[in-house]
Amino acid sequence: MFIKKVRKTLKKYNMLSAKERVLVGVSGGPDSVALLHALYRLKEDFGIEIFIGHLNHMFRPKDSNKAENFVKNLAEELGLPFTSKRVNVPQYMKDEKLSAQEAAREVRYCFFIEEAKKSRVAKIATGHNADDQAETVLMRIIKGSGSRGLGGIPPVRDNKFIRPLIETTREEINDFLKENNLDSILDPSNKETIYLRNQIRIELIPALQKEYNPKIKEELVHLSAIMRDEEAYLDKIVEEVLSKALLLKNKNRIEIDIKSLARLDLAIQRRIIGKAMRCLCKKMRGVSFRHFSDILELIYKRTSGRSLNLPGGLIAKKEYQNLILTNDSGDSRTDFDYSVKVPCTIDIETKGASYRFDFKIKEIKDIVKDFKSNKNRYCVFLDFDKAGEELVVRNRRPGDRFRPFGMSGTKKLKEYFIDEKIPISERDAIPLLAKNKDVLWIPGWRLSEDVRLTEESRKALIIETCLI
Repeated sequence: MFIKKVRKTLKKYNMLSAKERVLVGVSGGPDSVALLHALYRLKEDFGIEIFIGHLNHMFRPKDSNKAENFVKNLAEELGLPFTSKRVNVPQYMKDEKLSAQEAAREVRYCFFIEEAKKSRVAKIATGHNADDQAETVLMRIIKGSGSRGLGGIPPVRDNKFIRPLIETTREEINDFLKENNLDSILDPSNKETIYLRNQIRIELIPALQKEYNPKIKEELVHLSAIMRDEEAYLDKIVEEVLSKALLLKNKNRIEIDIKSLARLDLAIQRRIIGKAMRCLCKKMRGVSFRHFSDILELIYKRTSGRSLNLPGGLIAKKEYQNLILTNDSGDSRTDFDYSVKVPCTIDIETKGASYRFDFKIKEIKDIVKDFKSNKNRYCVFLDFDKAGEELVVRNRRPGDRFRPFGMSGTKKLKEYFIDEKIPISERDAIPLLAKNKDVLWIPGWRLSEDVRLTEESRKALIIETCLI
């Protein structure tokens, strides 16, 4: 019955494909031993190759070494490849300021991923079961998780990690081991109620079963399945609406149009913000409902230029009508300065972008039609004699001044950027056409009055730029 149930779960979630290599994480505990034997019996059915991986956490050297030797002997009995690693998790826990369980989990998964790469393994199987699922959901309810957290442990994660026992109870696992005379090693820490998960398993769930609902574990597992289905559906909706509000996205920065965000239901707004945060910070440790409320208050009630520090090193900023989420403080500045002798074509690099500038010189009589019909913000016609043939393309410098087209006086470039509501974070990366301290053109924004074409102009300097 146990093997049939595992086979059903494997097929239900399409966990395995023929000829795949599978790394089975085996701690020596009942769950992982049962998982290993189940996959070993099913390996011919699914056409898979099995590897065993064991991490020695070094919490209790005597017990840890005993577990490592137990798993090594088990691998030899089954004739399966075995690999292990010893990591001082207690020291890692102190260094990273993590709980024992958080530290162990991080180190364990890093080990699995490393070994999977070395052995060209397609899937990593862990022994999470239905009881673990129920405990996880209840623990997240206690901690105040949102609906995504109530989805619990996914049966398949990142198309890499699989949980073949996720629909199998701990009682069924123990019965299978007993019926087949299979030994395992119990981790002494599982009995210590200093850990919240152990408190939930040993004290809270039995109390809930006795006083409120004998089937509380089954109901919690059902809740997790419902929430995962709803999350998958809502993720599709968020993906569709996010594309309309998204202004910029890269590995360090996401910009969202606040006006577009405001048109959406509050629940979708939170999901969009959450999705953006997960793109920049996978773990999202420490992010709570309060942080989402703070971000919404920032964008709707605070003035431009305000920012928030968030868990995981994330920063939320409001810049005019944009919400900016970044994992980069933005303090680093990279100057660029390219000399230009027209006519020519040059490629330039700014912080995060590459541009091509094309400079051409033509007689006025030859450009009249093109000049009048030009509506491209990144193509400009200016007086060649006023501009000269030696120019620079650079980013802003202290003291830069600009005479915007149509105005008689000059103003500091900084003031122009403020008036035009150009976000602070973008100003150092904007390529400017300049001559000494005078800015002649801000591509995409405005031309200087100093070099505009007039009736006296004889030659035109045509400049066109684009991203490359």
